[in-house]
Amino acid sequence: LPGLVQELNEHAKHLRGIDDRITTTQAVVPKALGKLKCQIPGREKDVEGSLDQLTKDASVIQELVTNITERLHESLNEAMSFNDLMHRQFEYKGNRLPDEISEFSGTVVSNLHRAENMAKKEMVTGAKDLIRLTDQVKTMIRASSAGFCPASLS
Repeated sequence: LPGLVQELNEHAKHLRGIDDRITTTQAVVPKALGKLKCQIPGREKDVEGSLDQLTKDASVIQELVTNITERLHESLNEAMSFNDLMHRQFEYKGNRLPDEISEFSGTVVSNLHRAENMAKKEMVTGAKDLIRLTDQVKTMIRASSAGFCPASLS
């Protein structure tokens, strides 16, 4: 379970890194692409393809985050059922299971609950922000590169 939490932390860190890169370059890229469009004619399709791929990648990330969240929720439900079963077993008079099993099942439930909350708070919002920023960058690039050819570059 600590491995799962660590993996979720790595995904959240990766999403924050992508978000930071998009945010820092969203003002610079449209102007550079506009100049590039004027200097190298016929590359609009390459830029459009890159923009479309960026949108697809962001959508894939959002789907993966949704998948992780759903799997965590299912695992948490199963762990809670198992934990309930363990508590009922420990209430039984003839119980021979060691006390550590109850503690371990509670720890698993606690860690899964933390992982699910972190996935919902960090990763889902990060994925939504990534989609939003991707759309903003696409709009900015298309708007600024459309018809942008200064006289000094022509």
